[in-house]
Amino acid sequence: MCRPGKSDSDAVVSLADRPVLFVTYGGGHAEIVHALLPDLQAAGASTRVLALTAAIPDLEAKGCATLRVSDWLPPEDRDEILRLGAQLSEGLWTPTTGIPYLESCAYLGVSYLELCREHGRQRAAELYRDLGRRSFCPVGFLQTVLHAIQPLVVVTTCHVRMERAAVIAATRLGIRSVRIDDLFGNTLNADPDGSPVDGALVPEAEWPSEVCVMNDWVKLQLSQRGFPPSRLQVTGQPAIASFLQCWHDSGLQVSPQQQSNRTTPAAATTTIGVFLPSSLPLLDWQLEVMTSVLAADQRFRFLLKPHPALDRAELTNRIAADADRFVVFEPADLQAFFQQASIFVGFYSTTGLTARLLGKSYVVLAPNEYPEGLPLISTSQALLASDPCALLQALNQLVDEPMPPLPAASPLYCPADAAARVVKVLLGQAM
Repeated sequence: MCRPGKSDSDAVVSLADRPVLFVTYGGGHAEIVHALLPDLQAAGASTRVLALTAAIPDLEAKGCATLRVSDWLPPEDRDEILRLGAQLSEGLWTPTTGIPYLESCAYLGVSYLELCREHGRQRAAELYRDLGRRSFCPVGFLQTVLHAIQPLVVVTTCHVRMERAAVIAATRLGIRSVRIDDLFGNTLNADPDGSPVDGALVPEAEWPSEVCVMNDWVKLQLSQRGFPPSRLQVTGQPAIASFLQCWHDSGLQVSPQQQSNRTTPAAATTTIGVFLPSSLPLLDWQLEVMTSVLAADQRFRFLLKPHPALDRAELTNRIAADADRFVVFEPADLQAFFQQASIFVGFYSTTGLTARLLGKSYVVLAPNEYPEGLPLISTSQALLASDPCALLQALNQLVDEPMPPLPAASPLYCPADAAARVVKVLLGQAM
């Protein structure tokens, strides 16, 4: 791993001439990037953002200039890339995602063409059939991008597809890379879409130069699994810290005292906020569980927050029969969504931690095959529901006895100055 040291004069030249390059997907990952830009600008650093898929509408809606995959297509392969991408986009791309069609074709096509050149067309077709986009890791394409930009540091927030390729490409080119872990060390899991098998990390050759983690507890977990402690920087998670600051600045309490609903009339309706997943199989399972709850108890109303990557038509078709008690929350403002209820439901995600940091009660809704050793569960900061009976029981328990605010010594703690801490790491400054 190349981790070159620099003198003070070198650092000045680097800040002026070499940008901090973010390679990021949408949703909470783009939020992390956006939370860092003001502090980087204040430090005199230049920045560039290679926005992947849903990150384009997410960031450009906030006024952030972005680079796109389509900006970097090799001229000699452009026609074939777009042709392949158009084929793969069928059934995947819809206008409601906000992703430009050209960009969808470019992203899919350049990834698939590199897969073909690495494995041959027949094997590439088999890999894509079995793994879908998880088979993508276009290191060659990212090497071309990094060679042209010559960034000071490459910054990622997860370890899949082009973000994974960016770390590998940076290592091969001798460029420093930093991963900003979005939660509990998940971005270093051998299977980024699941739980670590026997604590397995991604291969050492794919490790970033440094990883920014949320707190000392996460650092301990990762170091015990074999990642070098010297390369783990405790910074906090910038998007969460920024969200909590906005919540505080709005005049709302970060940990509001929740009152028991023991005296609520039996016929009253209790609104439950639900963060929906992007995965359609998981979405269908969750909706089935919630539908069973509605059939068993008339007192609940589910306010649904769609994932940014979820097509609204897909969701509408699935909830049409219960539109009166499955209500879609359309605004993108999470601050407004969190104000709508005191109990929230979702999968293992950043939103669950944010809910607890705001003093809200949370239920992890996950099938039995998912592990129960999730940090929100293992630290007793969320209830786990894997079937309709368990969800109904959890909701009734939380209506009656809301979860107390997080204790100050919680392993889920996130430092308020996370953005400033991360910026120091990105610029190679002492913490």
